Amino acid sequence: MDIRPFLGIAFMAAPAAIVVGLADPAEAATLAPSIKFNFASGVTRTSYGSSFNYSKDGLNVTASSGQGLVTKTSWGLGVRSRLIDSNQLDGFGPDETLNLAFNKAVQLVSAKFTFVDRNDDVAVRVDGTEIFNGSLFRNQKVTFTDNGGQLFSFGATDWNDNYYLKKVEVFKYADGTDVPEPLTIFGTIAALGASVALKRKHTHSSEEG
Repeated sequence: MDIRPFLGIAFMAAPAAIVVGLADPAEAATLAPSIKFNFASGVTRTSYGSSFNYSKDGLNVTASSGQGLVTKTSWGLGVRSRLIDSNQLDGFGPDETLNLAFNKAVQLVSAKFTFVDRNDDVAVRVDGTEIFNGSLFRNQKVTFTDNGGQLFSFGATDWNDNYYLKKVEVFKYADGTDVPEPLTIFGTIAALGASVALKRKHTHSSEEG
């Protein structure tokens, strides 16, 4: 069993890994065993699409990019943003971004990249908040802690970046529920507020009687 999230600290899992952030024991206790997605598994020929869907252990993830087509290869996932472009996630032209959208809130544990050389950098965002921006040279696997969300973005940062996203590992929140929509949250808060107000009014009326 992977005990990293229960130790309360972030540590180097292997020599070729970057660790980002500090683990929160209280948050870690709410997480279920990790789920791993290998985007290169079983791929024998390159294919292109506006998105690709993956499902494992009740967790669904959609890979997409608003800049063009997603490329699915035996190296992993990339983006093809122009007619004349590589299949990799690169910064030659626009700085390409690959998005992973999960149907449930998850915590990103690690991401593994392939076709990496000394010039490659990646920026990783969770629901729009950047949690990593750095070099992948000799560190094809980046390990993360203390994050959570549904939309994870992996982006090139310079013209000479080019690589594939091969694997991600995530923790699924143990209750297995979808993240409530903002209107649902607002409605719940409003209902609770109304209930408390009604209870106070009833109590006050009883005291007066």
